[in-house]
Amino acid sequence: IAPRRLAVLALAAALAAASCGSVPLTDPKWSSRAGTQVLRLRWVKSLSPSLPNFYIPEMIEEHDRFTPVETGGAAFDTDTRRAFVGAAIGGLYCLDLRNGETLWRFSGDEPVGSTPLYDSARKRVYFGADDGLLYAVHARSGRLLWSTDTGAEIQRSIIMRDDTLYLANADNTV
Repeated sequence: IAPRRLAVLALAAALAAASCGSVPLTDPKWSSRAGTQVLRLRWVKSLSPSLPNFYIPEMIEEHDRFTPVETGGAAFDTDTRRAFVGAAIGGLYCLDLRNGETLWRFSGDEPVGSTPLYDSARKRVYFGADDGLLYAVHARSGRLLWSTDTGAEIQRSIIMRDDTLYLANADNTV
């Protein structure tokens, strides 16, 4: 595997391991059997809000915070070095893989638990959310192209075969 491609894969693993939370991470060193450092963590991006997602006085103390745990994965555009990550706070982020900068964010009210699917031929990103909608956004701008209601939460991977999208929602409907 080429060193650059390996660095992108390491970044993907680091993003998944970091759960996109606000907990500071140490700089782990991935080493070969010979002891040579082959990968390193470049950056960490926090997608957690400054306020809790919910507040129920009977259940939590006044100053407690809810830190979302990201359940979806990330989709990658290795040509332009971008990652597409759904967030438990709602919405989809497009991140620059070189520095972690947010290039754009598609705002949504519901958590995005599905792993986004990047379609390089059409320059689109498909993802599902807890509102039961399947979304298609433009990969360069984050502009909504279309959405369709599936009837239940989408928290599983989306697959594309030829020109057809396949997914299963929380009602196990394909």
